[in-house]
Parts: sequence; structure tokens; C-alpha cells
Amino acid sequence: MVDKMNKKIIGLLLIFGLLIVTLGCGSNNEKAEEYYNEGMKLLEEGIYNEAIAQFDKAIEINPKYKEAWNYKGNALLFQGKYPQAIECYGKAIAIDPNYANPWNNKGATLLEQEKYSEAIQCLDRAIEINPNYELAWSNKGDTLMQLVRYNEALLCYDRAIEINPKNVGVWFNKGYIFIEQEKYNEAVTCYDKVLAINPNSGVSWNNKGVALARIGRYTQAQECFDKAKELGYKG
Repeated sequence: MVDKMNKKIIGLLLIFGLLIVTLGCGSNNEKAEEYYNEGMKLLEEGIYNEAIAQFDKAIEINPKYKEAWNYKGNALLFQGKYPQAIECYGKAIAIDPNYANPWNNKGATLLEQEKYSEAIQCLDRAIEINPNYELAWSNKGDTLMQLVRYNEALLCYDRAIEINPKNVGVWFNKGYIFIEQEKYNEAVTCYDKVLAINPNSGVSWNNKGVALARIGRYTQAQECFDKAKELGYKG
């Protein structure tokens, strides 16, 4: 059995990045910045409600604090509160329509909601603003993969890999698509890329084994299955 990697929300603090900003002079701005930075620390620690409370304090002082709106959206997204997250991203976008992050994050949220056409529109806007936005390319690839538009997804993944050749999730999903397309040698190559970066990925060992078995390399396939089992994979 071949498994997909559900990576849309994996490591989202890494994906969205930790942004500490300086608003400039003035006691109010300094206080808003203090609340924002505390919110970011809490967000990184996974303490979402308290992070939201700090972002709200920053926003109360400066309602046009686009980063606070964006990262409040992330905290809500991590809690599965998708409509509220989208509302926050909309606030950030209204303040600055050329702020790429909330366009991407809104797209990722819509992807979680399986609203694929709307997600692509948001991700395309993020890419238009920043053509080197690795995550937006990756998320667009994920969306197209869900729509079984595999060739288009591969083009997006290739662009993400150009920007960051060590994007494990993209290599993994490319491997999955190649198995679906019966391009097994290409799939093996992709899983080798994953395993070179993360040799403890049991699901990648499993999927590599599936691809090898499909081309008759049964001994190597069994070695992969054994390795997956050794790592605790139970798919």
C-alpha cells in the first residue's frame, strides 16, 4: 500500500517562519511590538490561545498590524478554526494586498477545507507577489495532487525543489505521484532523496519498497519493508 504524506500542516512554524518585527519609535508601537513578539514565542511553543491573546493586544494598539493578523490566523489554523483563520488572513490582506504570507496561508487553510479552486487562486496570488515562495509552490502542488492533476502538480513541486532541494515533503509527494503514474524508477529516485535527508522515515521506506516490488526487484523491496517495520511503520 502506498501512503501519502499529510504534510500541509506539518511543521507549520517552520513553514510560515518566525517573524520578529520592529514597528519604529513611540511607546504605543513599542508596546504593540512587545505583545506581538510574545505572541510569536507562545505560537512557537504551541500555546495557541495565549498567543492569540497577545496578538489581540497588539492589534488593539495598532489595528493595521498586518503581521499580527497573519500570525493570529496561523494560531487559529493550528487549532482547526478555519473560518476564523481565514478572516484574520483577510484582514492582513486588506491592510497590504501585496503581503504574500497571508495569501499562502489562506490558500493552505482552504486546502485543509478541500476548497481546492479557491486555494489555487490564493496560492497563485502569493506566487505572483513572490515567484520564489517555496511553500506556495509546494501548497499549490498539494492542491493539484488532491485534484489528481498530477502533471501540473509535478511542475509545481519541481519549482519548489529548485528553490529548496531539501524539501522532504515535496520529494515524498513526487514519489507518490510517480507510483500512481506507474513510473516506478522515478518514484524510487524520489524516495531515495527523502531518505538521504531523513533516513528514519518509515513510510518512505515502505513506499520505496512498493515501487521496487512493482518493477520486480523483490529482494530490495523486502529490505525496504523490513526497514520500515523496524522503524515502527504499521501501514
